[in-house]
Amino acid sequence: MASTVFPLRKDRDIEQMEIKVHKYKLLSSGKHRTGPAAKPDKKECLATWVKVGGLEAWTLWDSGSTTTRITPSFAKIAKISVNTLDDPHILQLGTVGSHSIIKFGTDVTMKVADRNCTTYVDVANFDCYDMIIETPFMRRNKVKLDFEKNEVVINGQSLPVIKVTNKGLDLRLRHHRATDKKYK
Repeated sequence: MASTVFPLRKDRDIEQMEIKVHKYKLLSSGKHRTGPAAKPDKKECLATWVKVGGLEAWTLWDSGSTTTRITPSFAKIAKISVNTLDDPHILQLGTVGSHSIIKFGTDVTMKVADRNCTTYVDVANFDCYDMIIETPFMRRNKVKLDFEKNEVVINGQSLPVIKVTNKGLDLRLRHHRATDKKYK
């Protein structure tokens, strides 16, 4: 889920934005094939629980992301007040034409390992996680993503990754269901 944020041009209104689509003609081999399939354990992302606003947030450590963000539903459940941005910006995902406009942001205190830190987060609609942590945060806090040992290391302290291999055992789904019932 690599993403980049582009500021909106001041001379354009959000509703007037146009998206340019380029069409390319590909050279076909004329053959059909099945794409390679990776084993589920080889596709696992590095995800952990991080305490934000007093609640555990199911968090993706995304080295391809340039913004840290939380979902609107997590902000509501954790009772995190948000600010309306004077400069809304575009969240551009890794595929052409796939983007969203970020209109809200806030500062949050997170507890990562045994360390409290305050950081700015955008509020954006995405699925599967409550929070996504950006590369700049990881650089500032000396984070190392260790795929061999399946751990996130922050300032030398290891944070074990939670393995999610079976949808029926998916902790974050149970977390959301339990939390939704509690705060309706």
